[in-house]
Amino acid sequence: MSPPAGWMSEVDPDRGTVWVCVDCVRENLRSVEARLDQAWW
Repeated sequence: MSPPAGWMSEVDPDRGTVWVCVDCVRENLRSVEARLDQAWW
């Protein structure tokens, strides 16, 4: 089963794969972007 469109997955060493809903992704987008390698940009 795949998550609904727009959901994001993150892998946590303790909890495994965690799915994050669209609203939470939007609320935390800046935090996610801040963790990307500079080479990404």
